Amino acid sequence: MGWTDLIRFAAQNLWRRRARTLLTTLGVVIGTVCIILLFSLGLSSYRQFEEYFLNSDTLTEIQLNSGMGGGAHSTKLDDATLASIMTMDGVKAVTPVLRIPVYIDAGEYETRYLSVTAISPAYIADTLEFEQGGMFDDSEMPQLVIGYYAQREFVKDGEEPDDEMMYYMEDGEQQPDISLPFDFKTQQLKMYIGYNPDKMNMTGDNGVPVSKRYPGAITGTLKKDEGSEGSYSAYMSLSAAKRIIQQNRKLAEQYGVSADKYTEARVRAKDLDSVAEIVETLTKMGYEAYSQGAYLEEVQKEQASRQSQLVFIGAIALFVSAIGIANTMLTSILERRREIGIMKVTGLAMKKIRRMFLIEAAVIGLAGGAIGALLSYIIAFAVNNGSGDAQILGMYFEQGMVLTIPLWLTLAGIGVAVFVGLVAGIYPAWKATKLSPMEAIRGN
Repeated sequence: MGWTDLIRFAAQNLWRRRARTLLTTLGVVIGTVCIILLFSLGLSSYRQFEEYFLNSDTLTEIQLNSGMGGGAHSTKLDDATLASIMTMDGVKAVTPVLRIPVYIDAGEYETRYLSVTAISPAYIADTLEFEQGGMFDDSEMPQLVIGYYAQREFVKDGEEPDDEMMYYMEDGEQQPDISLPFDFKTQQLKMYIGYNPDKMNMTGDNGVPVSKRYPGAITGTLKKDEGSEGSYSAYMSLSAAKRIIQQNRKLAEQYGVSADKYTEARVRAKDLDSVAEIVETLTKMGYEAYSQGAYLEEVQKEQASRQSQLVFIGAIALFVSAIGIANTMLTSILERRREIGIMKVTGLAMKKIRRMFLIEAAVIGLAGGAIGALLSYIIAFAVNNGSGDAQILGMYFEQGMVLTIPLWLTLAGIGVAVFVGLVAGIYPAWKATKLSPMEAIRGN
């Protein structure tokens, strides 16, 4: 009896007990769906992690703030200090950061308040993603790049910014995209440091300095990126910001802003391996230093732990299905004792009897794995047609859950199902070969 005959007999035996076979196969289907979808869920989570973390240009960036004292060195941040930091091993670039509140008059539109980050354009030129326009230059003329959400600050005179528009949905529908209410390429701006002096009752009569007026322009707007600080702010050249601060020194001091003493700076490492050492050195000097790259290993371990948990849950489902296969095969042996006895009496080799039962178990695993893989694709298709943020098993998906099932995962899922079937059939197959031929024929 060759392999073809063994497979044919195995298929016939399964068909004769098709109700039990179907129920056993269903258990394998559920186990396969669990392990494929849960593994795919872990891959989706890690893919989002890569998009928002591993592939981020800010991974080698260190945010540096002046400390509260207590270090071996002075914790002030000025040009001399930053020049000293630039000479440290592993440091690629250093730039101070100034944050100033700005009021803008744009014709019939205005801002009550706009937070502007002043930084060297060369430092951030490669990190910003523009929706329209482009980067400002390093001139002393105020030029702005407006973050996606900061565009909502421009409203008509007398109106209030619609803060809720940024965050919420109505009746399950996404709010319209945010954009500037005017053509920034042709609109000239009048810019002031601080708040709107007329609307905030800030005039020279009550002793509060009034900002000088500066002609300005918007050079570009940024794409929507909820994980980016720039989406909620605006950018300006450091040179332009220093000129404005120096010409409005008393007013700037009231906002805690100085043109030559900084509370914040950005340090970029040459490579990811240098980040942790630079952070440690700056912390010992008394500064507050933070970088996403310094915590990369911890985040990767957390991702791996989540993936292992998901696979473990799927493995439990397959383990339960293996118990079902073993139970089905053992029951089949009891029902087919006479048939097994006849095969032994007629001289059929023990190994072929064993193979026949293993083939039956493998067929159940193969059928369950194939159906489970197909069902996984159907479920993934339904899930991917959903929209909005999603959270499942402690994992948050900002743009909705997207399940991608690669071919290798499908084949692996089917292969595991077949393997589980074979393992579950080993003991029943061995049990079948141990039956006494004469007792089996008599039905004892």
